[in-house]
Amino acid sequence: MKKATLLPLICLSLWGCAHSETTPEETRMQNTSAPAANFKDIRWELVELMGQPVKYSNADSQKVYIQFNSGDNRVNGNDGCNNFTGAYEETPGQRLFISKLASTKKFCVKMPTEDNFGEVLQGVDNYTVDGDGLSLNKARMAPLARFKAVSK
Repeated sequence: MKKATLLPLICLSLWGCAHSETTPEETRMQNTSAPAANFKDIRWELVELMGQPVKYSNADSQKVYIQFNSGDNRVNGNDGCNNFTGAYEETPGQRLFISKLASTKKFCVKMPTEDNFGEVLQGVDNYTVDGDGLSLNKARMAPLARFKAVSK
């Protein structure tokens, strides 16, 4: 007699543990992840490269900038002397990969950012946006490059 009463009770307990109702709010939270902050179609001016502040010699100096175009996944900008263009791919988790960079080859007075800016861009694998700031990063290291938004 005890076995006959105990079996339905065990089944009911197991069903109750396995079947938990999800509220509509919980379902919505599970099905959506926080959208990444927008970094596209904004002109970003370089303010720090490899942990060093970028200093411009005078107000007329060509500013180093980058812009990610949303329509065609192209990136373009200026390294302080030469214009550059390339492709980028954004994947979930604020992952970012820049590739196929090409630039003009003007003769310029030695620019502190010109030599390694392209290499830094090709080493990027993620980004963060905080207000009007963009950081291009590699893994969990310190940011490779930091920018500020100058136009949207």
